[in-house]
Amino acid sequence: MIDIPAVCDDCGGVFASGLVADESTDITIIGFRTTCPYCGGSGGIPDGSYDFIGDTIQVLAANPYSRERLERVRTILDELRSAGSNTSEEVVAALEEEAPELARIVRDHLVPRTPADLYALLTLLLGIVTLILKRG
Repeated sequence: MIDIPAVCDDCGGVFASGLVADESTDITIIGFRTTCPYCGGSGGIPDGSYDFIGDTIQVLAANPYSRERLERVRTILDELRSAGSNTSEEVVAALEEEAPELARIVRDHLVPRTPADLYALLTLLLGIVTLILKRG
């Protein structure tokens, strides 16, 4: 039997989550949250699909973006759209800390030519993030 490890969002500590698994395959865990025993902060098991065989945990699929992180990205995108941001550089700078992978995609591949194109890009990105959040 494995006590599935959790990770604290605040201190980065790894600790026993209290959720146990034994000889199970293709188990999906989404939104499991618990209190960190080290700092009292909030932590959880990363969302994903797992196999639990013997003393081994195999990650089949995992989402690098927690629900909280996606909420922050959605807020950033919504604020940029509401503020009428005019350049992709503003979008990249705002996303760089919270979602560097998304910032890189915007910088390298999604270069709007006009303010209207940028507004459409922000609306599209906001829609995608909102859709992901509704699924989870």
